[in-house]
Amino acid sequence: MPKVSESIYNFLQARKTPHNADLVDRWSIDCETQINVIAADGERVEGKKSTWSNGTDTWHSIRVPKNAATDPTWSDYEIRYPFDLYAEGIGLTGWNWQDRKSLWVAFDVDSITGHSKGVGISDEALERVKEAAEALPYVEVRKSTGGKGLHFYVYFGGIPTANHTEHAALARCVLGMMSSATGFDFASQIDVCGGIMWVWHRKMTPENQGLTLIKASTQTLTLADLPANWKDHIEVITRKRTKIRINGIENEDNFETLANSRTRVDLDEVHKNIIDELTRSGYSTVWVSDYHLLQTHTKALQDLFENRDLGITGVFKTLSSGKDPATCNCFCFPLANGAWRVYRFSPGAAEDETWEQDGSGWTNCYFNRQPDLHTVAKAAKGTEAPDNGGYVFTGSTEAEQAIQLLGADVSLPEQFKDRETRLRAQKDGRIVVSVSKASVDEIVPQGWLDVKGKLSRVLNIKAEIKAQVAEDSYTDTDKVVRVLISPTFKCAGWVAKNWQGKWIDHPKDNIKDVLANLGMTGPEISRAIGGACNKDWQLVNLPFQPEYPGNREWNRGSVQYKHAPVILINDEVPYHPHWDMVLKHCFQDLDEAIKQNPLAQKANIKCGADYGLLWAACLLRDPFQPLPYLFFYGDEDCGKSTYHEAFTHLISGGRIEANLALTNQSGFNGELAGQILAFIEEIDITKSPVALARIKDWVMSPTLLLRQMRMDAYTMANTLHFIKVSNYQSYCPIFPGDTRITMCYVPPLSQEVKVPRDEMKDALIREAPHFMRTILDLTLPKMSGRLRIPVIDTYHKAQAQATRVTTLDQFLLDICHHVVGERVPFTEFCDRFFEWLPSGEKTEWNKHTIAGQMPAHYPCGIGGENKRWVGNLAWEDKETAPGAKPWVIVNGRLRIL
Repeated sequence: MPKVSESIYNFLQARKTPHNADLVDRWSIDCETQINVIAADGERVEGKKSTWSNGTDTWHSIRVPKNAATDPTWSDYEIRYPFDLYAEGIGLTGWNWQDRKSLWVAFDVDSITGHSKGVGISDEALERVKEAAEALPYVEVRKSTGGKGLHFYVYFGGIPTANHTEHAALARCVLGMMSSATGFDFASQIDVCGGIMWVWHRKMTPENQGLTLIKASTQTLTLADLPANWKDHIEVITRKRTKIRINGIENEDNFETLANSRTRVDLDEVHKNIIDELTRSGYSTVWVSDYHLLQTHTKALQDLFENRDLGITGVFKTLSSGKDPATCNCFCFPLANGAWRVYRFSPGAAEDETWEQDGSGWTNCYFNRQPDLHTVAKAAKGTEAPDNGGYVFTGSTEAEQAIQLLGADVSLPEQFKDRETRLRAQKDGRIVVSVSKASVDEIVPQGWLDVKGKLSRVLNIKAEIKAQVAEDSYTDTDKVVRVLISPTFKCAGWVAKNWQGKWIDHPKDNIKDVLANLGMTGPEISRAIGGACNKDWQLVNLPFQPEYPGNREWNRGSVQYKHAPVILINDEVPYHPHWDMVLKHCFQDLDEAIKQNPLAQKANIKCGADYGLLWAACLLRDPFQPLPYLFFYGDEDCGKSTYHEAFTHLISGGRIEANLALTNQSGFNGELAGQILAFIEEIDITKSPVALARIKDWVMSPTLLLRQMRMDAYTMANTLHFIKVSNYQSYCPIFPGDTRITMCYVPPLSQEVKVPRDEMKDALIREAPHFMRTILDLTLPKMSGRLRIPVIDTYHKAQAQATRVTTLDQFLLDICHHVVGERVPFTEFCDRFFEWLPSGEKTEWNKHTIAGQMPAHYPCGIGGENKRWVGNLAWEDKETAPGAKPWVIVNGRLRIL
């Protein structure tokens, strides 16, 4: 029998195409490799990972090497199944595990932009990202495996990496470099980098030209091209942190508050040029994509400022001598028009008097920004006068320097040279210069006025007194009260922080009382309210992401994983027998139907337990895609609620009872915000038209309209997925033709599987890290249709549907034919229906009830000849005429669409 290495080589060489030949030729057994297999006609082998058997062959996925994340090892062995029958895809990571070197990293563009999640960038913006990436000399651009997306490759000259974890950290660092170079923030929260990229896959076809090279790279990156802190990404890759650590920051909580509350400004060409100059300066300069900031040294900034050829404007001074250029001492946030807000690492750090401290003690200033009067006065040794009295200089020469820093070339009379001079701003922003008179009878120079014993002149230059609050990242008020806006930019209410540090929803009047309690007066309260409105916080729904993604976004109450996946070594497989017990028991009703469902077979779903596992994996890994509505029914105490209850051992938050939100007449449903799993217990929603309509909308809609008392309704991304449990089959609305609901009958628990409740809970918690390993390693199938995984139609579902079929439905099924463009007179339809009806039911129907219960695809209304017709219906089974268009109801009348 051939060995694994020989089989992979021969298999790939036989499947080289003009589009993937160069990728295939990169393969060797020294490269980290993944071979995925299909389930085909096999049954899953218990106790073995990704292994199937059909009695003749036993086949499994392969990963080379083992223990890649820690201490990689691999021993070649004989392969006992044919790849050509069972292989689905073969991919590489770009890491040479034998030499412990990274040769390349690659990215699926949909993954790194969030585009595939329904919350990412538009197609137009994605095209701009593609163009920006193509402009980078070190980025190769290819078509994706299926031909519709894009892959980016970045090549190295063999960078030492001890294991796959370091390789993945390197990949994440490269994303930050690409962000800096393109100005596009590639998903800073993504922690799955350095992953497998297919060099061959079944979905590649000559027609889709998968993996075709679009643009080759012209530069190979070396260690010298990388930021010095690239290994800091390891903590993110290993899920110890959500964003990389900023070395030099002492109070991380304070820094997180500052960084996340800033409004993000995309990098423009001026920003990029400044970064390039700083990189060439010899001082450590690092772009940190996670926080959208630049780390550098204040002395490097001063040197750049003093190089007048670069056209840096404003004022910049630092006390730092720059003795340690390898160590950053500041971080900078981009502002509009190429400007930056510069912060020293430690709050309260001593700096030049042109720097200031904000409300949280951060020492900061601006770089490459048109200065305000306060800054230029400090730079020219002016002293701020009390009570908005402006700035006082010992002589007019210093005042002239301040005016020149504002961009004006003004010379004050020589006679004022040694006199105290004052600059202040009028309400219109223009500068007023005032000088004390030397004597009562001093001659007033041309253009000056004698005002109360002072010689004054209004200069035709404008300046802010101080930088406006709109550019400040965090204010004292911001720590106490906030105004929230929805993703559609509607007010979503006010919150205030209570004595326990928790944010509580309040009406606006309460917010005024909170501010008054802080000692503010009426005008101060109005300004604080206005400032909060100007610096609002946008609510977002990003499951499993940080509470504060940045850019003043608030992922409030977001669901999080409770457990990190267990790390397995050698041939260990996840061990979670109690989770398997729950899946097998709750979903066993699907076993036979799945065998007859081609979509399930294509998705490697072989039994009900597979279906339940995949439903959970999609919920936790792809929450923005809709899933089938699950309905479990069975006798009391049969374990039908165990599946949805078990999620409490996997996630913090994100799970909620939806009974009230579904049935209340007022429509208030604010409790659903940010939830991913809604369960419905023992209510008959078939009797509530409101509930039926909401379920139909909420299962499929990409957005969810949220309503809370005393607040405007607003929409957010819909991440709700539904599970209903009941003792009664009839409590779930399953009508003929349903394409949303998967129904499972849950039988009584046998003594073999009956586990005491507390014992089951403890076991599920104990096994949760292993179950998370299985969840995160599971290969998710490509989405087919409107739902992430297929709906399964079981015998019990068909039985439930049959009970919903009315006599009229049965007549339409047995006697009529749906033919687009055809129609019959309504009177004729009614006559034939009454003739067909059993004699005992004739009194239950009349023309009014018939018209009211006609399905939408058989529209009924006034048409030609001033008669009522039934559209798209024929008495004979015949083909739809070429070009035929359907009948529809328009303003109560039957019309051709």
